[in-house]
Amino acid sequence: MFRGLLLNLGFGAIALAAYANPPGWRLVWNDEFNAKFIDKTKWAPCERGKSDWNNTMTRDPRCFRIGGESLKLFRIVKPDTTEDKSPFLTGWHHQQGEIRTHPWQGRDARALQVR
Repeated sequence: MFRGLLLNLGFGAIALAAYANPPGWRLVWNDEFNAKFIDKTKWAPCERGKSDWNNTMTRDPRCFRIGGESLKLFRIVKPDTTEDKSPFLTGWHHQQGEIRTHPWQGRDARALQVR
């Protein structure tokens, strides 16, 4: 029922242990996703909209999971499409606080792996 999309979200040179900051650069924001819950001071779930890029987004907790230093976002198939014609729902978060981006920019923050 679940199709997983694993996003290792962060910002810039997050893999601190593996990479040093390039000369002239400094790390200004990061999230290692090493807690049990999403840090709400850094992330907020995206609101569902009517555009083709956000018409399946949801705050449904089945679409999000923290683990292995990753924020895992899932797409779930909806068994009932009577009231809402969308066949599935997707989890997505955007950054908030001092560093803010559009929802689609989260994927360029650290790495994108599709399973």
